[in-house]
Amino acid sequence: MQFLMNPDGTAPAGTNIAALAAAGILLVRPVTMPAPVPGMQVIEGDPELIDGIWYQTWLQLEIPTDPGPDPVPDITRWQFARFLATPPLRLALATGEPAAEVADPTLYADFQGYKQLDVHAFDDAVAMIAQFQPYFPEGMVMDTETLLPLWNEAVAF
Repeated sequence: MQFLMNPDGTAPAGTNIAALAAAGILLVRPVTMPAPVPGMQVIEGDPELIDGIWYQTWLQLEIPTDPGPDPVPDITRWQFARFLATPPLRLALATGEPAAEVADPTLYADFQGYKQLDVHAFDDAVAMIAQFQPYFPEGMVMDTETLLPLWNEAVAF
């Protein structure tokens, strides 16, 4: 903790300096905050001991920039239907959906409901499709690397 003194190093009237020192609170001289450089913000740093006197310090940090839009945009229900119709995924689901309907009716029902959503996020779709992996033809893998180009095709419509 720190306590800011007056710029000339004196304590404001009524300050119990002994109590502050006993509590381990640093008595710090303020320093004028510098004007920020464009693209930077100024924040208070830890006090710095110079010639036996503690001084307030200021740090200039880069202002975080907006990372921009999500690199993988969401798609509509119509675009999602096109995504599911792309050849490798269509083939995988032609086998996977009927097999899951028998082996895991809850998964099958969840997927039917999921297809009815108005908006679909890529990560959610990958997670849902990954649950069908045991029911896909042998050697067919529908992972992020495989699905992303298909998703991007759907985004274009």
